[in-house]
Amino acid sequence: MTTPNANSAAAKAAPPAPRVGLWRAALSGWRVFLPAVGLNAGIQALLVSADPVPLMSWHFGLLAAGSAVSVWLLVWLSSCGALAAIDGHPRTPGLLAHPAVVAWVIGLGLLAVAVAVLAWWAAPLALVLGALVLPPAADGNRHPLAAVVRTVRRHPGRTAVFAIGVVLLTVASWIVELLLGFFVTGPAASAATWLWLGGLVVLALCWSCSLYRRGTGSGLAPA
Repeated sequence: MTTPNANSAAAKAAPPAPRVGLWRAALSGWRVFLPAVGLNAGIQALLVSADPVPLMSWHFGLLAAGSAVSVWLLVWLSSCGALAAIDGHPRTPGLLAHPAVVAWVIGLGLLAVAVAVLAWWAAPLALVLGALVLPPAADGNRHPLAAVVRTVRRHPGRTAVFAIGVVLLTVASWIVELLLGFFVTGPAASAATWLWLGGLVVLALCWSCSLYRRGTGSGLAPA
């Protein structure tokens, strides 16, 4: 027979689940990614179907708030789902394990909007920062910014490639949105645009989660 202490020691000694590759993680997390991306695209299309006019009114304010909440929900679910998928166990029960990530999603979203309004050319840099910060926040790290610095120091080349990749994806998104505006309009255009953007969000977060795990050197969050 084994004693409780022996069982506890064995549990502590058990290695974490092996990390999986970027593309495999993106595919294995479909139970989280597909509903999150599809729900957001549907909500955005529904909001556009009301044909809102950007005026200072409570009606437009409610529509804008609903759109923002939908995007925040997409980013939150995708960041938590991406980290779980990279760790090799893409399951949904752990999404509520670290609620502080919601505050980071909201704060980084407001930062991205402010940067886009004040200096649109710097918007991709804000997106890069957000993509790097969300994995440690979703992992329950108490100091996500310090974790980002640690990742950059350990893998400067991979981080640079990631940053360039996110910038290129952002530029590609602008081009796709422009082309969609010529050929598709109304709710269909909104749904197609957000399906594309949602897929890119999932891809970027799986990439950043993989980079974050390389920085920590294990499947466990750093102390």
